[in-house]
Amino acid sequence: MIRTAIIGGSDLDAGELIRILTGHPDVEIIAVQASGLDGRQISSHHHGLIGERLPSFSASFSPGKCDVIFVCGPAIGADDFARLRETAGSDTKIICFNAPLDSDGHACYAPLSKNEGVATADTTVGVYALPEINRKQLVRGAANAFLPSAFASMALVALYPLALNMLLKGDIELLFSAPEEIISQTDIREVEEEINGVIAEIQKSYDGRISIRTEKSPTRRSAQMTSVFNCTVNSEHLLEIYEIYDDHNFSFAVDKMPGVSEVAGTDKCIVSVEKPDESTMRLGCVADCRLRGASGEAVHVMNLLCGLHEKTGLALKAIDFTPIESC
Repeated sequence: MIRTAIIGGSDLDAGELIRILTGHPDVEIIAVQASGLDGRQISSHHHGLIGERLPSFSASFSPGKCDVIFVCGPAIGADDFARLRETAGSDTKIICFNAPLDSDGHACYAPLSKNEGVATADTTVGVYALPEINRKQLVRGAANAFLPSAFASMALVALYPLALNMLLKGDIELLFSAPEEIISQTDIREVEEEINGVIAEIQKSYDGRISIRTEKSPTRRSAQMTSVFNCTVNSEHLLEIYEIYDDHNFSFAVDKMPGVSEVAGTDKCIVSVEKPDESTMRLGCVADCRLRGASGEAVHVMNLLCGLHEKTGLALKAIDFTPIESC
């Protein structure tokens, strides 16, 4: 069994992570750390866990006894992460929902780094844990993995095949329609920097700027991304470009924008590719923001780090059931 611990256990994403891990056949949760909740039952703070065999919240735990440690909540400092890394030992995998920040407030990862995630007293290095881009690094012995943000996970899954084929040109605006709670928790400027940094590594010739605009939606937890920009490639060839995801288990490309009911409660990211006319492309994407770039992606990454099949513990069904014709 994979012995796991969760730091920042009071966070909403931690609750979602715990609910997933309780159904994972290869995981044992040995500790959930949450400041101010020491000794309380986890089910008293996170719903859906009554009857599950879980430890109580704790103020501290022994990192060296864990195979995997999840760090939820706001980003911690690089020095704090380095101390955790040292205490945990070289065999422990650490998965952060937000990359540690250096003294200048910069995230401590290289978007496409081949580094295996070794931390020293002075610096923190980890794999940017978007499996659609860095799956090889995750399965080849990485020790530290830092998740993308939810909006960045969606945007990069949608844009990556285009950037890989040198098809991005000019400034591109992405419109995210998402629940108010998700938008309020998202630093849009940081997400823009995250997306632009990764794209700059993939398509070095891209001289435009990717920006984000948001609007509130009535959905409970899922988001829809849309963008229209210049692209002369025909629709058939565009779909062929997205065949890069054929051997991935959670990313799919279709020729019509699906409703969020297709993804709510799952780790799926569905990209839509449409051609309104010969010179224009309409790119879309839907995903569940509590799972993509958050708890679902964290378990996906853990599976890769620990040599398990990607879908282990993540064969989840959609939780919204809007008829397809109404989407």
